[in-house]
Amino acid sequence: GIFGTSVILSSLFENFPVPTKLTLVGIVLGSLPMIWKEGTSEHSFKPVNIIPFLLAFGVMGIMFFLENADAAQVAIETEFSMGLAVKLFFGGIVAAFSMIIPGISGSLMLTIMGLYETAITAIKDLNIALIIPVGLGAVIGVLAGAKLISVLLSKFKQGTYAIIIGLIVGSLLTIFPSDFSFNTQGIVGIILGIVGIFIPVFFEKVLAPKTSEESPEPN
Repeated sequence: GIFGTSVILSSLFENFPVPTKLTLVGIVLGSLPMIWKEGTSEHSFKPVNIIPFLLAFGVMGIMFFLENADAAQVAIETEFSMGLAVKLFFGGIVAAFSMIIPGISGSLMLTIMGLYETAITAIKDLNIALIIPVGLGAVIGVLAGAKLISVLLSKFKQGTYAIIIGLIVGSLLTIFPSDFSFNTQGIVGIILGIVGIFIPVFFEKVLAPKTSEESPEPN
C-alpha cells in the first residue's frame, strides 16, 4: 500500500498542496465524533480530562510554532546524512506508535514533524538509505507501543482518548495550508474537505461490522 500510493501522494503534495491538505483536514474533523463516542462509551465525560486534552493540544501548538520558526525543517531532503537518518528513525517510531492509537495516523504525525514528504519521496525513489531508518523505527514503534496503549486504554480509557482528541485538534494547526486563498485550488480544497469529513462516517456506518446483529445460537 505504501509503495503503491507513494507516487500518487508525492505528486498530489507537489502539484495540489492546498486541496490535498484540506482533504486531510476534512478527514481529521470527520473522525472526531467517532473518537468522542468511543471515549465516552462507558461513562459521561469527566471534567478532569480537560487537563490531558489541553496538555496534548499544547504539545501540538508548540510543535507548530517551532516548525514555523525554522522553514528548512519542512523541506524535502533526499541526501543521506546521520542527522536526517536519526530524525527519520525517531519519526518511524512515532508514526508506528501513532498507528496503534485509535484515530491518529502515522502519516499525520510525520506531517506534523515535517518528515512526511521526505519519507514518501524516499519510498517513491526507492532511496534505501533513507527507507531503512524509517523502517527500523516503525518496527520498534509497533513492538514498544502496542503494550503501552493496551494498558492505557484499559486503565485510563477516557483520559487516553482526551489526549488523542487533543493531539488531533492540535494537528489541524499544522495540516491546514498556510498559503490558502480563495482561488481555484482553495475552492476545490474546500469541496474536497467537505467530502473528507464524510469519509470516516462512511467507514463507520457502511463498512464497520454490524454489531447489532445477533450471533447464531450454538448447536
